[in-house]
Amino acid sequence: MVSVRGAAVDGSGVHGVGWLGAESAALLLDAPEVPDTPEPPDTSKAQDAPDGLVELACLVPVSVPAAVARVVGLGPRPVPGAVPVPLPAAEVDGLFGAAPEELSGAAPHDGPPAGLRVLAAVGASTADGARWWEAATRWPDASGNTCTGTLRVLDTADGLWAVTGADARTATLTPVSSTAAWRLLLRSFPG
Repeated sequence: MVSVRGAAVDGSGVHGVGWLGAESAALLLDAPEVPDTPEPPDTSKAQDAPDGLVELACLVPVSVPAAVARVVGLGPRPVPGAVPVPLPAAEVDGLFGAAPEELSGAAPHDGPPAGLRVLAAVGASTADGARWWEAATRWPDASGNTCTGTLRVLDTADGLWAVTGADARTATLTPVSSTAAWRLLLRSFPG
């Protein structure tokens, strides 16, 4: 299985799940908005896509990483001219779990949300169009044990930051090139 989720400070986002087999794969993603629809779709039953539509893509398994990269907008970016930034793991988790509206509203009385502190730590702000995404995979190995792979990326105006070296207390945001992010994405998939 693969799951993809992402959000941006402008309120946009993407969600999807996928299934990979030896010879085929399928991705179920939020569908893009369809202009000039005669009647609005019934959104009372769909929770993930704002307009209630989803898109089913059937493809060969080796194409799934490229489809994930396309969905999250992985492409050429400048490489941040910075050093890795260690942060409390809870703050990084807070960013990747935060809804965009949590970052655009007024700060609570006890300080800015964790997501804003993470953005500030890498020199980004809510005004520069920052977005973040996560691709997570889960599969059984030959002995039936569950293996997992996860890649979390913060995409800012100055470039990409991958979450590396995460443990229970600390997570490190490391500046990476698009090529390095692609390689990290490939490593999150089974062999």
